[in-house]
Amino acid sequence: MRYLILGLGRQGKGIAEFLLENNEIVYGYDQNEEKGKEFLKYKTFQLVREEDIKKLKNIKDLIVIVSAGINDENPVVKMINNSHSIISDIEFVYSFIKNTVIIAITGTNGKSTTTCLIGEILLRDKKNVFYGGNLTPGKPAIEAVREKKEFNVLEVSSFQLARIKSFKPNIGVLLNINYDHLDWHKSFEDYQRSKMRLFENQTKKDFCVINKNLIFNPYFNVYRPIIKIFSTDDKFSDAYYDKIKKKFFVNFNGYSLPVINMKELKFIGKTHSENILAAILVSKILGVREENLIDGLKNFQGLPHRLELVIENKGIRYINNSMCTNPTAGINSLLIFNQKVILITGGKEKNLPLEDYIKVISKKAKYVILFGENKEKLKEELLKINYQNFLLVESLKEAVVKAKEISKKGDIILFSPAFASFDYFQDFIERGEKFKKFVYEIEKDKN
Repeated sequence: MRYLILGLGRQGKGIAEFLLENNEIVYGYDQNEEKGKEFLKYKTFQLVREEDIKKLKNIKDLIVIVSAGINDENPVVKMINNSHSIISDIEFVYSFIKNTVIIAITGTNGKSTTTCLIGEILLRDKKNVFYGGNLTPGKPAIEAVREKKEFNVLEVSSFQLARIKSFKPNIGVLLNINYDHLDWHKSFEDYQRSKMRLFENQTKKDFCVINKNLIFNPYFNVYRPIIKIFSTDDKFSDAYYDKIKKKFFVNFNGYSLPVINMKELKFIGKTHSENILAAILVSKILGVREENLIDGLKNFQGLPHRLELVIENKGIRYINNSMCTNPTAGINSLLIFNQKVILITGGKEKNLPLEDYIKVISKKAKYVILFGENKEKLKEELLKINYQNFLLVESLKEAVVKAKEISKKGDIILFSPAFASFDYFQDFIERGEKFKKFVYEIEKDKN
């Protein structure tokens, strides 16, 4: 076989390395040709440009693997789409690990946290487990092929699911679906269909773990797998969170039993209730011992850039939530705090609905600092509802400086962009690290 890899970023790079180490013939393409030059040391690698791809159309045994960031409207994809079948990296990986136990997690928000939480619980239960996939920082899915574990817990994106052929998890987990990635998908309907593809190849022996809010979704046509439902509202679901008692419960084998109290969790659990419920159900399906489940939940620290406490100094807390890349995540982040916050928000516009986010800002933010590519648009939306406690800045560093100036003892400074990072940063990780760097610098100068 021969392979054409379109996109040599984190996912494509890992697959290229794996194939080349196994002496396969690989053609690599990336808009940034520098990414391909590191593979020139391999005799079976050929770096191709856009004009070269036409010449590959006549290769009959060519497998085309497209990185998640490249959508079907890309000219390079269109060029090869009619002559060859295109798959995602997750489909390629599946061909090697399909005889293992696969737990695949997707959703608009919370999938990285849930993936890591399930992975950590299974490790505590002494299971031979790999966890990774689409999450960053973390191991790409191709590492599951190298590590050869019995259990593989994988975060998968709508981009990857859009190109699956036979990918089938033993347990598929769908956390939620909100407006996002309309710059990649043709429509919100297309985005929802891609998410639901997680279950399309499952059999009656497999499990569909899903948020109750999604079982009436028009694209949820799932009949074959065993369906397990979690909810933050319905106590008759297979797992549920009681908001009054602040406890997580599970209904399993005809019994309703408490699992854990919210106050026992180390990470900020309120915004992760759906993630915790999904992890509980997966653990029950896999027969995790109760003490290991509890231990895993109690000791999970959360992930960097997800409501991460950077520092608390003189009664002022700085929270880094750089992974917040859509307005729905922005809303959820604001709602977990019992007090009004000083909010730093803005980024690359995705053309997503803003009305609900703006309303929650007006209720939950005592002051807003707008930065990023879409700061003017956010300003207009705030003025429409007569909210005027905001200012615009030109850089993230300036945003942190202004937040510090405004703050007083007892305040929370929440960096929760609610939009993509690509206006000024490589990704949300770089954005979050820069925020933390500026916080440390400013607090050091003030002391």
